[in-house]
Amino acid sequence: MPAKREGLGCLQPLGCVGAVLIAVAAYGAMWGFDAYIDAPWAHSIGGRPTLTGHWTGSVSAHASPGGVLSLEIIRGSGTKSRGIPQTFDNSRLTGRPLLHGTATWCRADGMARHYTFRGSATHSGDSVTITFTPLSLPNSTSPELDETHGAWTGSTLVLKGLVQTYLPKTGHPRQVATIPDTLTLHPVQNGAETACRQ
Repeated sequence: MPAKREGLGCLQPLGCVGAVLIAVAAYGAMWGFDAYIDAPWAHSIGGRPTLTGHWTGSVSAHASPGGVLSLEIIRGSGTKSRGIPQTFDNSRLTGRPLLHGTATWCRADGMARHYTFRGSATHSGDSVTITFTPLSLPNSTSPELDETHGAWTGSTLVLKGLVQTYLPKTGHPRQVATIPDTLTLHPVQNGAETACRQ
């Protein structure tokens, strides 16, 4: 009479433990590659500054009302693959590490505009691209943040881009600016410091 076979999976000795160890090792390898090679700007190793986190600063008023911009930058595209958030993914077109986040523009005309954004940065952060998308359509003709390009130097993030003027309710943008607005941002400790002051 043949011997009974033991159950598969977690019933086998070290089955689950081995799977967990492999998963932990794989995550550690991805984290290490990201932290030291791909996107060091996303990891505060040894207390070094990061591009990720909360930022706030001024918006110049060439073609916009100006004001203060606050944003939170998060590593990864913000999308999910098989239900798992992608935190170490890169652009399929450029290979650059991806980033995403949310932003609030406290404008000098009294309006507060809210955005999501996606973007990417080089290994050193010396080239950063962020494209803003308004969370809601404006009720009147309104300048809105759009695609910006710039650089991160540790304590400062400077982005430049032409604002888009959105037509009311339709959401169709018109490019009317010729001089790019400049966003000059500095890190802050937490999101509470970035709220619009009433």
